[in-house]
Amino acid sequence: MVRHRSRMSLWRRGARWRGAAWAVIGALLVSLAVSSGPGIAQAATRTQPRTQQDDGHETADRYLEIVGNLRNTMTRNGNGQAQPVADTPGVGRVMQQPNWQIIGIGALGGLDQNAVQLVIDPSDLYVRGIYVRARNVLYAYTRDGHTTGEVYIPQDVQNSLDPGLRRVPLSFSERYRDVFGIELGATPLRNAVRYIAEFNGRTLDDLQESFEHVIMPIAEGARFGIFAGRIAQAMRGGQQTFHLDAARAGDTWVEYLIHNWTALSDRIRQAAQNDPRAEGTEFTQRRTFENTQHGHTFRYFLSYLDIARRIATLKPPPRRKGRVGIAPVPRDGEPRIGPPPGASNDNEKCRPDGMPRTPGVDTPYCLAYTGEGREWMGKTHDRRVIGYFAGWRTGKDGSPAYRPQNVPWGQITHLNYAFAHVTDNKLAIGDQDVENIRLLNEQKAEHPRVKTLISVGGWSQTRGLYTLVTGSDAQSKIDTFADSAVEFIRQNHFNGVDIDFEYPTSLENTGNPEDWPVSNPVRGELMAGYGKLMKTLREKLDRASAADGTYYLLSSAVSSSGYLVRGMENHDPAKYQDYVDVMAYDFHGTWNGYVGPNAPLYDDGKDTELADAGVYSTKEYGGIGYFNTDWAFKHFRGALQAGRINIGIPYYTRGWSDVSGGNQGMWGTSKMPDQSQCPAGTGSGPGAPPGTRPCGEGARGIDNIWHDTTNAGGELPAGTNPMWHAKNLEANIEPNYGSQVGLDPERNASDRLTGNYARHWDDTTKTSWLWNEQKKTFLSTTDTQAVDAVADYVTRSGAGGVMIWELAGDYSCPATPTAENPCGIGYTMTSRLDEKLGHAGDYGNSRAAGSTAQLPARTANLEVDLVDYPAGSAKLYPLEPKVRLTNNTSKAIGGGAELSFDIPTSTSPLVKDGNWQGSDTPDGLWRLTPGHTGPNAGTGLKGDFHRVTTKIEYCQVIPAGKSIDIPIKYYLPITGPANATLTTSGGTYGLASDNRRGAEDAGEVTDTGCNAPDWDAAKAYDPATQSHEDVTVKYNGHYWRAKWWTQNNAPGTGPDADHEPWKDLGPTS
Repeated sequence: MVRHRSRMSLWRRGARWRGAAWAVIGALLVSLAVSSGPGIAQAATRTQPRTQQDDGHETADRYLEIVGNLRNTMTRNGNGQAQPVADTPGVGRVMQQPNWQIIGIGALGGLDQNAVQLVIDPSDLYVRGIYVRARNVLYAYTRDGHTTGEVYIPQDVQNSLDPGLRRVPLSFSERYRDVFGIELGATPLRNAVRYIAEFNGRTLDDLQESFEHVIMPIAEGARFGIFAGRIAQAMRGGQQTFHLDAARAGDTWVEYLIHNWTALSDRIRQAAQNDPRAEGTEFTQRRTFENTQHGHTFRYFLSYLDIARRIATLKPPPRRKGRVGIAPVPRDGEPRIGPPPGASNDNEKCRPDGMPRTPGVDTPYCLAYTGEGREWMGKTHDRRVIGYFAGWRTGKDGSPAYRPQNVPWGQITHLNYAFAHVTDNKLAIGDQDVENIRLLNEQKAEHPRVKTLISVGGWSQTRGLYTLVTGSDAQSKIDTFADSAVEFIRQNHFNGVDIDFEYPTSLENTGNPEDWPVSNPVRGELMAGYGKLMKTLREKLDRASAADGTYYLLSSAVSSSGYLVRGMENHDPAKYQDYVDVMAYDFHGTWNGYVGPNAPLYDDGKDTELADAGVYSTKEYGGIGYFNTDWAFKHFRGALQAGRINIGIPYYTRGWSDVSGGNQGMWGTSKMPDQSQCPAGTGSGPGAPPGTRPCGEGARGIDNIWHDTTNAGGELPAGTNPMWHAKNLEANIEPNYGSQVGLDPERNASDRLTGNYARHWDDTTKTSWLWNEQKKTFLSTTDTQAVDAVADYVTRSGAGGVMIWELAGDYSCPATPTAENPCGIGYTMTSRLDEKLGHAGDYGNSRAAGSTAQLPARTANLEVDLVDYPAGSAKLYPLEPKVRLTNNTSKAIGGGAELSFDIPTSTSPLVKDGNWQGSDTPDGLWRLTPGHTGPNAGTGLKGDFHRVTTKIEYCQVIPAGKSIDIPIKYYLPITGPANATLTTSGGTYGLASDNRRGAEDAGEVTDTGCNAPDWDAAKAYDPATQSHEDVTVKYNGHYWRAKWWTQNNAPGTGPDADHEPWKDLGPTS
């Protein structure tokens, strides 16, 4: 059984924030300012020697000069010294606003004053970033101190930059303008600096502290000078409420930015105990207040004051544990776009091919689509690059953070925010999402070209969707949800809704095992309910679009597994969506012991899971392997044109340990020794149904830092890692950020770097992997070579683009990664996708592209669909729905018409009729012109469509408003039908159900009808010797055809259907 595991794996737990510093200031200033090209970060631990004659005053004066400038800017002193510094010839200056001012601070590192500069916005008193002149780089910050990196840094510089130097948090709160009614002045600032510099004459380089530890105490010291006076005033007057409020105000802000003041304060207190000079008289006197009624408040004060006054007493601290670095955000070359080319007031011209119209609504397609029905994403973004943003990566638990300001806005076209969920039949979000969405909108305001969608569901939050779409009141619940979704995107400025339903399949025991008690009882209702959900969302979004003068998108994440989609009928709800994002990953994982690639582009005929299931050897399957991207893409071509299909790319690994056999692990096997310890729903684990295949021995520890947790809170072994960590394993280094991602190599052997990892590439499946021979560990990876293969496939196939799960897994690596300078979070693969797809040319906008059919211009009001799919896995081999042809015209259509349509090549070139007669036999009712024959190993499926044709029996009339059902059987899942035609005596017509762009309304279908005579009791009827016309009669308001020789047997009077000599063809009108 194929289990498609979570796309919602959490950062590894256990690590806690160990302090506020990221980088040594001396190292930052020296390494950034003196370097003139790539290959830098050689001075990561370098310190500046102390001046021999410096008794502390020279250092303090240096600080005072800088802080004076800072103070003048902060207090809006128009005559202050914070003036723009003249440019060095030949060196560009990155300034985003003309009124921003810069203050040279290079002197703090013993460098030229202007080598490194603070960039300050005097309009709101915020430090906007740090500008490094030699690199022409501005490290930019938002109001809350998070970096945005809204500047371009060349890729070679990104790759060579020490991760510890890629982000330097720095911020000043707006409270510094006016704290408790007292404006900042020179004296408190100068006093704060004196406190820092007065002992031992230490320079900041000697302290080896970060900007956050250097600048923050300066500003905090100024604030504390005011704070101290106010506390003294409160104590003298007994105003407990006043100073408690003051303390809370201070604590709120400090807690917001720096998460571990207590640990830092303890370090400073310990240093003070070792240096008697750190014990000032004022401090000793104030300590007597600790036992008063104001002691609680005063302890807050002492803790803060310690940091500002005692930081200079620190000995150089031991080397800190590293933190995962994050590269500067790449430049956005097209933050805004104009209206779509070719757009007009005629929205029908812009409607995507195949998109159903919402009745009574002039949906403003031309606000989002070109006159050719292609989504408009800008001049430099021909194809979609959709990134999922995981809302839980806030870093508040000490794990690596990935915030909205870390998103490569210039390299993506859409962003899906994951995840909202369903509560009380309404769209709902978690507490952490409120702040994330606020920050997201701040970034979006600067990059309005990028469209944002709220994604609902996901592996762990799909349960509410199961109950939403089922039951007798399903439509009422869906209406409530859709209304709430429209309200949500309006209030939160999203561009649309993305549904990540995992999974609306009729196959039992699929999706999250925790949902099985809810999902299994309603399996038979899911696809019908899913269709109602998508139709309702489309119509309500269209109405909102028309009312709001904008266009709201609707999309979904859909399964790529040939196993799972077998229970999803023909995926008809896809037609209501602007596009689908095919989750072309999780093809293999430790839910079983078959070791294989996470995201193969093509089948290679060696997939052990498919081989064991008999897929390659069963004649009816045609040797087609269905665990690969090419198969999944072709599968959805029956439902949508290529441009409405995006291919998912995983920025994470999957892997096994104790692998035996295979080629360097590839297509080997791995089995967990104690199957009772398997994850829920797998092997013999909790809730696993009888007959479930054994689970694999998942990779652990250092090979599994993005793992899920078990119900008991333990590590779920699955070999899941972000690609930035996998690249460090590939480099065979034990990165210094281990403790931040929960690794403890001293206590846990699996957390240690053991053996050597070797990268391998398979040119058939287009996949990479790491193999550790000593541990027998196989990690399936996705790197730039694999990304290039997918991007080339997207370009060739006309696909709409790619979808990324998830952005936080991308990497940036120095030229030579080391333990102290490892790969970190970056934008290497996303930038590569943007480069290759940005000018890839127009995507496929016609659903008929690749069809052998010559579609007529005229379209009749007819529909063809696949209906009556049986539910339950036992009834899905083969798939046996019915082809339903519905006549929505006002006249009956006579028998003898020929119905043709396309089905995707995701199924073998064989269909059978209700009597099990195949399209390859003369007696079969279906005929098939293949678009692909034979196995798909290596080359993929050559064509997009098979063409299927049947002839409706002579005189099998379809009255106006009625339908006929024709049985059909096929062996691998399909979507469609597509590109249908009906040929009658009056000509060939397209079908309205295809929703083709530019098709003409044919009005009524011209047909000569049926001219069968009345039944004649005296006549002998013999189909073996006579034509269909000669053995077809009219009797008792129905048409009948003789099944065998008969005479004087009135139609419809036989003892039962099996012994009745006449076949009822239906009513005459």
